This record gives sequence, structure tokens and C-alpha cells, in this order.
Amino acid sequence: MLEALRVELRTRGYLPMLFDFEKPAQRDLTETIVTLAHMARFIIADLTDSASIPQELTAAIPGLPSVPVVPIMLAGQKEYALFEHWKRYPGSSRW
Repeated sequence: MLEALRVELRTRGYLPMLFDFEKPAQRDLTETIVTLAHMARFIIADLTDSASIPQELTAAIPGLPSVPVVPIMLAGQKEYALFEHWKRYPGSSRW
């Protein structure tokens, strides 16, 4: 699904980045993701079986109030318990 989303975003003139590569040796994972988030027009966060997404959103969202975050997840799954906290931030009106 994420690959299909990436292809569609390209057809609409975006340069999507799917974080599916090795982290740089000089940075930790959270720092790398926050750096990429600072370059983004919006973030699509896949909450399906989210292990590290809560940490990544905690690091990125407060410092980027103008960058919308669009959460997606597999039908039938529930968001993690503290996700409701992010619904109060700017750009979250569509959640």
C-alpha cells in the first residue's frame, strides 16, 4: 500500500520519501526522521503495528506545527492509546 501511495504522490508532483532505508551512522533513528520531517510539506504516518511511530511523532509534531500529519492504518486496527494527544495539534483537523 505504501508503495502505491508513493507512486500516486509522484504523479501529483510530490517527491515522496518512504523511510525504509538504513539510518545514517552519524545520527540516531529519531534524529534522522525529524530531519526529514523538517523538509516535508506533510507527513503520512503508518500506524499499522506501530512500534517506533509514537516516539517519532513525539519528536516531530511539537516542533513542526505547520506540517500536517496524516495517519493511516490497516482497517480494523486501533490507534495506539496516546495517539489522541496529537489530535490537538494544528494540521490535525482531518483526523
